[in-house]
Amino acid sequence: MLSGIKRDGANFFVVTAKPKVFAEHVVSYLGIGDHFKRIYGSKSEGRRSDKTALICYVLEQERLPSDKTIMVGDRHYDIIGAKANGIHSAAVLWGNSTKGELSACEPDMLVGTPTDLIGELGRLWP
Repeated sequence: MLSGIKRDGANFFVVTAKPKVFAEHVVSYLGIGDHFKRIYGSKSEGRRSDKTALICYVLEQERLPSDKTIMVGDRHYDIIGAKANGIHSAAVLWGNSTKGELSACEPDMLVGTPTDLIGELGRLWP
């Protein structure tokens, strides 16, 4: 899935409130590191552990245009952080949250499968 979207010119970032070192290990273990331009996470002493502030930091560091940026996440913090930073949000149901929890945050899209996500992205950016 990531390869196909990346061919269309998209850049991917891991943005997690978990410690960056932990995220790096997970990405490496899953063998998906080549798909991501950069991994952003909290610092070991707890800095950047707030998802909204971390998304803001990534937007500034990467100079990402808000109208061309989407936060794809499986937690309500992801959706709240996206909305607070004025970017699109996609809540995915294959993660750690219930449909009710994610729906309550009113994401721009709520998707059940990676294929559904690709379809929604195609509608957002034809």
